Amino acid sequence: MNRTMAGAVIVVVLGAGSAQAQELNAISRMDISGDAQKTTVVVVGSRRPTFQAYTQKAPVRVVVDLVKSQLKNVPASTPAPTGSLLTEVRAVQMGAAGRELARLEIVFADEIDYQVDTDGNALRLTASRHVRPGARPAQPLLAQAPAPPPAQPAPAPAPTQGAPAVPAAEPLPPPPAVTPAPSAPGAQPVVSGTTADLAAEKARAEEERVAREKAEKEAAEKARAEKAKAEKEAAEKARVEKAQAEKAAAEKARAEREQAEREAAEKARAEREAAEKVRAEKERAQREAVEKARFEKAKAERDAAERARMEKEQADRDAAERVRVERARAEEERLARMKEDVARAEARRERAEPVTTTAAKDPAGSAADAPAAHREREEVGGSGTAPPAPAPVAARVEKAPEPRAQEEGGGGGAPRVMTFVGFKNAGEQSLVTVRTSDKVSFNVRKIGQNKVAIELDNTRILLRNNQRSLDTSFFPRTAIKSINPEEVKGSGHSVRIVVELAEEVPFESRQEGNVVTVAFTRPAG
Repeated sequence: MNRTMAGAVIVVVLGAGSAQAQELNAISRMDISGDAQKTTVVVVGSRRPTFQAYTQKAPVRVVVDLVKSQLKNVPASTPAPTGSLLTEVRAVQMGAAGRELARLEIVFADEIDYQVDTDGNALRLTASRHVRPGARPAQPLLAQAPAPPPAQPAPAPAPTQGAPAVPAAEPLPPPPAVTPAPSAPGAQPVVSGTTADLAAEKARAEEERVAREKAEKEAAEKARAEKAKAEKEAAEKARVEKAQAEKAAAEKARAEREQAEREAAEKARAEREAAEKVRAEKERAQREAVEKARFEKAKAERDAAERARMEKEQADRDAAERVRVERARAEEERLARMKEDVARAEARRERAEPVTTTAAKDPAGSAADAPAAHREREEVGGSGTAPPAPAPVAARVEKAPEPRAQEEGGGGGAPRVMTFVGFKNAGEQSLVTVRTSDKVSFNVRKIGQNKVAIELDNTRILLRNNQRSLDTSFFPRTAIKSINPEEVKGSGHSVRIVVELAEEVPFESRQEGNVVTVAFTRPAG
């Protein structure tokens, strides 16, 4: 259907059954296409639309209200494509809950003719440029004929189910009055000479008057309808604004109530967290106190057990060392006696010839020396064997004085033996004590970060127990962490005792007989 903008109001209702559906029609898409002569606007929803369409001016626009509908992903303002009849399409969501209404205002640059129809879930509005009807051409009046009766509007076809109702067409404006054409110069005018012609002219004039009155009446009716419509729209707008204000106030009150509830819940939560934190801190302090007491008790027990173990090991080492020293001393005495016997035997061999002569002359003396000679044979060569030849005995006599020469002096001679290494705290010092079998030459020096070496020249470690490291870190207030004795390989006979420190502290060394002591200052604490 084509309608002009002159007072046209179109109300189209589609799908009466679907209008009662509880689900809202979700308007999710809008497409605009066309050119300067014809433009189409297609609106797509989730179900068949129920709507009404009408026109308004200033600016020229077609308003389409989609009832029970809700805008989804449709912008509030959509500019028209370049070159189309449209200038803008506005989308507004209106109505309260249960009375939702989606309004589309399609704004045009000039008056248009338009048609609205539906296709499934889509609503289509087609607009074309409005063509103003032209005046009918005047005809020369040769004989006045009666005017034909005015055309009556054809009855509107009955609307079909699901299609928009088409209102009756408005009557065309009456044609302009026909005036006689001006006669040529010198010509005689043609007039009607019958009464029928006059009656026809009078009837035509009456019809024109009736048509004008009808047009004026329709214009007044249109103005009244537009006024009523404007008043209705204003009332609806006021109602919507009031409903929106009430909704906004209710929403604000709800938001304030929720905010107060959230603040109260947050305050209660903070108080619970604070109480829980105090309780947790108290329990943690109690656990730490119990754990500290247990640890200190266990540490004291470990320290006592370690001290007892070290004291026992030290006592065992001392006892073993005493046994070893006694055995070494007995061995040295045996070797000394054997050397002396060898020397006496050699001297006797050198005097063998005179001794033999004397024996012949003095049998008593020979008999007295017989037991001594027998002992010499037993010690040197073994029981029941003859004494060795003079040359080998001389060779052994030459080597016999060598051990005696090594024993003389503090650092040379036979290697000394480290028999003890120990640790103890004494006053403000931590003492590292080293005992050897005899006086030794020693040196104490730093060999690195927090390390001090005690070096014993010409010394060995015979007992493996004396090579064990001592862990002294558990002793209170001492800078010494461990004591590590070792026999240096590849450098003759020497012993190095590495003292590892927890921190740098002053130290000093001293020697008293066969005991070397290094004193380290205890740290403050």
